[in-house]
Amino acid sequence: MKIKYFLIFWFFINIFVKSQNISISPILIVSYKFVFQSDSTNVNSKSSDLLSLYIDNRQSLFESSTRKELDSFFIAHKSNNSIINFDDVPKPIVTTFIYKNNENNTNLFADDFIKLKLKYEYPNIDFKWKLINETKNILGYKCSKAKTNFGGRIWIAWYSTELPFNNGPYKFKGLPGLIMEIEDKNNFFKYTVVGIKKNKSDMLINRNFNKNYVDLGSKNYYEVKSNYIKSKFPKTKLQINPIEK
Repeated sequence: MKIKYFLIFWFFINIFVKSQNISISPILIVSYKFVFQSDSTNVNSKSSDLLSLYIDNRQSLFESSTRKELDSFFIAHKSNNSIINFDDVPKPIVTTFIYKNNENNTNLFADDFIKLKLKYEYPNIDFKWKLINETKNILGYKCSKAKTNFGGRIWIAWYSTELPFNNGPYKFKGLPGLIMEIEDKNNFFKYTVVGIKKNKSDMLINRNFNKNYVDLGSKNYYEVKSNYIKSKFPKTKLQINPIEK
């Protein structure tokens, strides 16, 4: 009887651990240029980063493209035991990860910011998209327009049914094709596809969100992160302009 309960316990623990330990062999790699305004009161606070959406048949991972460069950098230095010059270390501007699993509806948000590692799971989002009868061309793909209200902001998206993937940047999904561009009405945040690659290699993306990550539970992510920045960098004038208000 004890063995039976142990096996049941191990089974559920194993499912949970696997859900936080992610491996993706992408069939499609989508590159997005992300332009964002970190301070809503200052138009000169715009920055940009190149982000990658790795998609396989059942799951996806969205992260800074620099993250893969960072992995390659440390693997190269580990193999030859060379001294690391931290000025040469690739530094992602966007430090967050978004994991979506269409098979079991598991979604995970994580942030690896300096020494602060945060994560939280979130349920599937009903974006209640409104389809609009307008089209335009992005990278040679015919795209249709859609509109939604998410995170306290109005968003305009362009998606292509020529790429039949229920996915997009950040947490966005739920349209009958890949989201090629999406921007909020105030022009604070904009994601635009700049490259699409159908992957036929044996590439494997591994991410472990178990170790050293603090599960936020019901705590507010932006509040926890802003308090951390204020405590570590008290002289910093902090103006956070969150994607989700």
